[in-house]
Amino acid sequence: MKKFLPSSSSSTILRRASSRIYCGQFTPSGNLFYCAGQDWTLHVFDSRDPLKMQHLADIPCVRGQWTVTDATADQEGRWLAYASITPVVYLTPTGDSESNFSPPIKGGLGSRQVALDFDPAQSLNFGLWSVRFSADARELVAGASDGNIFVYDIERKEVLLRIDGHDEDVNAVCFADESTNVLFSGSDDSFVKVWDRRSLRSNRPSGVLMGHTEGITYVDTKGDGRYLLSTAKDQTSKLFDVRRMYDADDFQRRWNTRQGKTQLDKRLDWDYRYMAYPGPPTHRHPEDRSVQTYRGHKVLKTLIRSRFTPSSYTGQGYVYAGSADGKVRFYDVLSGECVNTVDVQSVVKSNPELSEHTTGHGRYLWGRRSRGGECVTRDVTMHPHLPVLVTTSWCKLLS
Repeated sequence: MKKFLPSSSSSTILRRASSRIYCGQFTPSGNLFYCAGQDWTLHVFDSRDPLKMQHLADIPCVRGQWTVTDATADQEGRWLAYASITPVVYLTPTGDSESNFSPPIKGGLGSRQVALDFDPAQSLNFGLWSVRFSADARELVAGASDGNIFVYDIERKEVLLRIDGHDEDVNAVCFADESTNVLFSGSDDSFVKVWDRRSLRSNRPSGVLMGHTEGITYVDTKGDGRYLLSTAKDQTSKLFDVRRMYDADDFQRRWNTRQGKTQLDKRLDWDYRYMAYPGPPTHRHPEDRSVQTYRGHKVLKTLIRSRFTPSSYTGQGYVYAGSADGKVRFYDVLSGECVNTVDVQSVVKSNPELSEHTTGHGRYLWGRRSRGGECVTRDVTMHPHLPVLVTTSWCKLLS
């Protein structure tokens, strides 16, 4: 299966961006690739032939705060939803919803965007960091800056569920599988929590997965309702089996004691956005319930993401992660060994088309904010059916 992993030698620059790109993903069908960031635009590409991706449209976003933090697509790529640190998620079509696939509509997309207000009574003060479609595209799950997790009914345009689930920002959420009954959430409080809507009561999770010592930046599901992948500011990604989680009562007993707080909450006093990680590289949580730990990528400057490789041509035998040093690392799921590296930074620096652009904006691209020339690769995504990787990087480029 290793021969199907991407290589830096065959990399190309897909598109320049005018500002930092925060998220970029293929749709589940593989028909589209989309990305968005601080330029307040959804860039949409036809990726049915991912080796010859064609730019289709630039959809203007409704401005929120700072950037588009996350975007998600339904299974067929007919709709995109995006969040930008406000209580409102915007839903926009990519094309004709009556057909299986067609190029996006060229005009009037801004006026066709639908506002989905997660706080219509304006009783809360929060912004949304993460948003995901359900498999049937009827619901959205979202994580908020006030520690809440929301489930939203798109057709009825109302919040179905609000869970006061975490003590700090919920940076990542997803449905565990196609049933939408089970949710995963990851927070700056360093915990991954499992929620079963069929037995939810008093904001109590079905279980808690401990193992990270710093805030969670992203969670990805294997799709089987059992395994999930989390990434955190402790510079690791971890594979969890939900059958090994602490139940809510056991977690509360451990967490509520003075000894438990001292033992379990050892997060360091640092800011990942501009500081180097001050902790030991192999520090282990005393209550770690993870199955495997993946180390080597740098979770700095931004909320770095990692995912399972597609099942169709790798059997989900690997996980891959972006990094603040501009490299994408592939790890064997079972052994945790790094088996492949794609050096995005070297591709960007060696591209002759960028020489004038880099010279003119060198301080922004390769100056102090980029830590001596590092090309921060925040998001990474693999085509669901063909061995193609697309990365979104903070050197004003999409590679």
